[in-house]
Amino acid sequence: MSRHLLLEGASGVGKTTLILHTLGSFRRRAGGFVTQRMADESGFTKGFCLTPAGRAESAVIPYRPEQPGVFLLRGVDGANAFAKAGFRLLEQPERFPFLLLDEIGGIELLNPAAFFHLGELFFKTTPILSVLKSVENCERMIENGGAPGEMLQENLLFRKMLAENPEVELLSMNRENRDLVKEKIVELIGKVR
Repeated sequence: MSRHLLLEGASGVGKTTLILHTLGSFRRRAGGFVTQRMADESGFTKGFCLTPAGRAESAVIPYRPEQPGVFLLRGVDGANAFAKAGFRLLEQPERFPFLLLDEIGGIELLNPAAFFHLGELFFKTTPILSVLKSVENCERMIENGGAPGEMLQENLLFRKMLAENPEVELLSMNRENRDLVKEKIVELIGKVR
């Protein structure tokens, strides 16, 4: 098995929920972050924030713009806000038995330093469990006017770099293969316990 496992799939298929459920309390030992969707009372997405991986309990949290780590709200420079919060959460990755990077491959890649730093992590020895924004999700965000067109180009370039790394396995998740994905997560975590 590869050292790093990346999951991709449609929004709402349950990637983050499956990861958090499968890791259970072991996630408290993870470095990195979980991108949590901030929703209002009706469930409408108002933004996203980065939460330290060890503290993330769920994929969705109540909307609070003052929440630490907010990086994507209307009127906020998402690429630079992500880089600022994300860099803090990725300091000294070797201190952790593994990193959880949920989600990468989006707006943060428009910041060259973030692109480089995230890419560099996949060439280190600390195992990584990650969610990678799918091409389809990038395209949808661009079509809806929520992201610049360059985001897709950066996502594709980042994917190319990952595909050239023999230590990276990219697995597409859907509702039918949840058990297989769970087995892969358990296998990866079993190597670092």
